[in-house]
Amino acid sequence: MELRCMGFDQLQNARTFRFEVVVKGATAMQAVVVADMALFLQYRVGIQDGPSLCAARLTANLEQNVEGDHVLTAADLRGLCERRAAAEGKRTEIRRMAGRRAQRARSQATLAEGCKRTENGPFRASTVVIRLSQSPLSKTLRRSQAFTHFPMPRSGSWSGLADDVRAALRAHLNETGTRVRTAAPTGFTFELCDSAAHAMRLERLIYELSPSCNDPVHG
Repeated sequence: MELRCMGFDQLQNARTFRFEVVVKGATAMQAVVVADMALFLQYRVGIQDGPSLCAARLTANLEQNVEGDHVLTAADLRGLCERRAAAEGKRTEIRRMAGRRAQRARSQATLAEGCKRTENGPFRASTVVIRLSQSPLSKTLRRSQAFTHFPMPRSGSWSGLADDVRAALRAHLNETGTRVRTAAPTGFTFELCDSAAHAMRLERLIYELSPSCNDPVHG
């Protein structure tokens, strides 16, 4: 079934929309739908939506074999308003989620810029002291939050947070039976990070590296 709007007639406060109803294999017939203009004002719907609203009302009536006059109802206009409000709500939610993703991306970029990675070094007691002492960041290591990262053969790695990198590395060297020592780390790296961002940075490292000696973090 196809409806063709053939125009309208204005009768005081009502507008009558004329349609031609075309059904395949049948003779075309004429039908009209009466729309009260006060309803458009009440629901703040533009009169340009009149033809489509009336076509929908006529289609529903014909499918239900409704006889007599076809009249646009308040429920028809209210339904249009509700559908538009729901669609706008979805668009708002999409924009809000997009804004959150953009903010998260900016935060991660800021973290990456604020965290400085140093050179690698073998994980031995003498090397821990020498490498950290030679680092241009050595004077700030006791005043800033820093991360240590231990590469390990076959079994992944471990990431952690420390206020004093020297002390943290020495403590791990003296451990026995821990996951880190059992995994036999072959070297270490460290990076400085602003204290306000250290928790998020550590979580991100664990998520990206999936170290075997840390509890997993799900993104």
